[in-house]
Amino acid sequence: MRTSNKILLSVFLAILAILTGLYGAVYAKYRNNDFITSARLHQENYDTYKIKGVQSVSLTGLDHVTIIPSDTARIEIEKMEGAKALHTFSNGTLVVKGDTMITYKDGTTKRERSYRDIIIYLPLVQNIKADFCNLSIKGGKDSTAAPAIQLELDATELQLGNSNREEANSTENFKTIVIAKANGGLVELSSKAFVNKMDLNLQMGRFEDGGATFNSLSVAADTNSTISITGKNIPKTTFISKP
Repeated sequence: MRTSNKILLSVFLAILAILTGLYGAVYAKYRNNDFITSARLHQENYDTYKIKGVQSVSLTGLDHVTIIPSDTARIEIEKMEGAKALHTFSNGTLVVKGDTMITYKDGTTKRERSYRDIIIYLPLVQNIKADFCNLSIKGGKDSTAAPAIQLELDATELQLGNSNREEANSTENFKTIVIAKANGGLVELSSKAFVNKMDLNLQMGRFEDGGATFNSLSVAADTNSTISITGKNIPKTTFISKP
């Protein structure tokens, strides 16, 4: 065998030995359950609370809340050492309150949201009030899992469906969305959202359909509100002007 061939064979065998060693090390970690999976990491970073019989949700002063349709209800709250409890549950109402009032030396005050991540899993019929929040509500994967949502919003940014910054490969279905009050803030939908029926009452706020698809859309708005609707949804929209 030529010297060059011996060198190539030696290099090949060395690489093979390294790869075999790496595989053995990875397999040993797998057998010993030494890997940190995304599910395990999530479990380590969040406290989970099961809630039975939830009928309504009240959210106040939260910067990152996600609501996901589910057969069973639970709430997951990002762990933070020394942080106060954020939620209570009584008489069918889940209350999550995170805002604080900061007072400066000059006597002025500022309301500040809690930045802890909150994930709430709710049955398909949802009654939600949100004040001074940043809220995202996910739809169902198909029409049988489409939630029916009733909301009252004050100074809240609401995202229905995945935001444009998230990957959304499939349609998110909503049966009905009734926003009895949207006082200030923003109501925005994902381009992947499909809504059978939506009623919106807007007061000094903004609405952007985001290219979502509607069977029926009704928008009542005052003169201080801003509405952005794509052309395909105009024929399906009823506009109601308020003083």
